[in-house]
Amino acid sequence: MAAIVLLSALAGMGLVRLDQLIQLNPSPSRVWLYGGTAESAMSLLSAVASSAITVAGVVFSATFVTMQLASSQYTPRVVQALSRKWYLHGVLGAFLGNFIFSLIVLRSVRPASSIDGTPEFTPVVAVSASVAYSIVCVGVMIYYIAYGMRSLQPTFLIDSAARETITLLTHRNRLALIQRDEGQAVPLPRFDTEPDVIRVSTPGFILRNRVETLRQIAQDEGLQVRIEARIGTYRLQNEPLLSVWPAGKVSAETMDLLAACIVLGPERTTDQDIEFGFRRVADILLKALSPAINDPTTAEYCMNRLCELLVLFASGPAPRPYLTGSDGEVRVFWLAEDFNRYVDTALGQVRFYIGHDVSLMLYVLDMLKRTAGLVGGHYEEAIIQESRRLTESIFETISDEEDLEMLRTASSWIPTNARTHTSI
Repeated sequence: MAAIVLLSALAGMGLVRLDQLIQLNPSPSRVWLYGGTAESAMSLLSAVASSAITVAGVVFSATFVTMQLASSQYTPRVVQALSRKWYLHGVLGAFLGNFIFSLIVLRSVRPASSIDGTPEFTPVVAVSASVAYSIVCVGVMIYYIAYGMRSLQPTFLIDSAARETITLLTHRNRLALIQRDEGQAVPLPRFDTEPDVIRVSTPGFILRNRVETLRQIAQDEGLQVRIEARIGTYRLQNEPLLSVWPAGKVSAETMDLLAACIVLGPERTTDQDIEFGFRRVADILLKALSPAINDPTTAEYCMNRLCELLVLFASGPAPRPYLTGSDGEVRVFWLAEDFNRYVDTALGQVRFYIGHDVSLMLYVLDMLKRTAGLVGGHYEEAIIQESRRLTESIFETISDEEDLEMLRTASSWIPTNARTHTSI
């Protein structure tokens, strides 16, 4: 948005300067260029500027109302996804840019003066560009109206909450394939000595790990570094952030460089945080199941996307939790991904909110069955365990024998010998 406003201001100044150089006189015979007087140009530009800033205010207001409704109806976590949409910034930038452009051109218009003999100056090209810019803004406004109508639909918001995570998972799977092609995995290092520990100075969520920079520093200094917490976890002050071997070799300056590679902040983002994407969709699901909202259809949509994310996560080999240096030695390593953690984030609370809706219970069990069949391998066990917990909770809630029979049939795919649980 700021870039559009700045470019509009520069374009306004540039076109005014072009008009000063070419000294093009207004002529009605030029269909595509402005052909009026300086006074009419001032009226036109004033109208364009006032209209643009008024519409920009309406767009801001509509955006805030949309985000407030989405926050209360679904989850506050979707506000972040909506506010980061590039086309929202583009719409606001277009109208603010049109306002700035028109003001800059307006200040250069000079009507003829009979007092001091000042010649009339009408920036024909710049005024024509302002009119064209206004037509573009009308098209942008039409697009924004269509966007606003879609932005409050459940499927749109659920997709917004899930899309960034789908991108992260796709990148993760691609990285795993690249690592597999690069060669065999190597064992993680084990140490007999205590490390130097870099601790958290300012509490916050771990937002990003700059692992490539960590690797370069570790290789240059002959170090091995372990990241002590997963992305998305909240670290308290003085909790361990990095462990560095060998101890006593790291200078204070290097310690600061290493600590700067772990970015913390007050709020989770989806820059690298896969679990947060699961959390956003799961929050919409739980809100839809709450008595205040009671929207089972939205809950089904959320269930579809959560199962999609789980299948995408399990669709390829897991990336290696380390980076090696040019010498083949492990330089940076971290905690391996935990599929059970993602399953718990996505599905762990459903059994507490699903209530007595038998149709929704049957739908959820069917989606879990299909998901378990698609993920396969050791991932399937996590889905089975969560399905078993859900089924146990369901049977404690439903008393109607006919409903119980349908649920028994729907849950018959769950093995009775699942670990850590008794059969139903």
